[in-house]
Amino acid sequence: MSNLKLFFKSLKYKFEDRKNVTVTNGFEKSMLIYPFRLFTHPIETFNDLKYEKKASFRIANTLAVLFVLLRLFEKLFTGYLFNKEDAKSIDMFSVIFIAAGILLVWTLCNWATCTLFDGEGSMGDIWIAVTYSLVPYIIFHSLSIALSYFFTSSEAVFYNFFCVLGTLWTLILVFLGLMVVHQYTVLKTVLSVLGTLLIILCFVFLLMLFVSIFQQMYSFLLNIIREVVVRRL
Repeated sequence: MSNLKLFFKSLKYKFEDRKNVTVTNGFEKSMLIYPFRLFTHPIETFNDLKYEKKASFRIANTLAVLFVLLRLFEKLFTGYLFNKEDAKSIDMFSVIFIAAGILLVWTLCNWATCTLFDGEGSMGDIWIAVTYSLVPYIIFHSLSIALSYFFTSSEAVFYNFFCVLGTLWTLILVFLGLMVVHQYTVLKTVLSVLGTLLIILCFVFLLMLFVSIFQQMYSFLLNIIREVVVRRL
């Protein structure tokens, strides 16, 4: 009888332990506030994201997708008074490719640069810092798209103010994020940013060179194939 009581007690304890377990799968609802904490406490928030493990790749990737979509919406849905693009002539694929490429290339090139400047940040840390810093850009540029339908041409200064504010705020947060992630001084962060820009220029040059060579090879092979087909006919 005593053994039976012990058995039921053990089942009870196991059941209570399971009730107390919370499955987060690497994500907690409290993590949602951290992108917005960057508005008031940027350095403290970046420290929490890196060292207190408060970052979430789900949030980071969501912000990256929102940024890419916002770049597309700016081209398509900005009010006609402030939109210099012709919606019919916009290549949506190239807009998405460029917007996503900016984030990916910057992350990759900054990671390559930080290895030269003894940075402590991993590629994941850099991605988190860059994507979380997009919050001001997403908010203020979304607001500017909405307000572009209500502003007149004489009120363009307000439209431009929101666009510039969102962009500058994001750039400042990226700078602070890289400084915290790599544990750099201000001067070393500046050098890191300049080094990143230099590597990006080299990358773009090599990419354009590769595309040019590929186009020439494609045109050369296509001419050979046409020549062979014409001779056989």
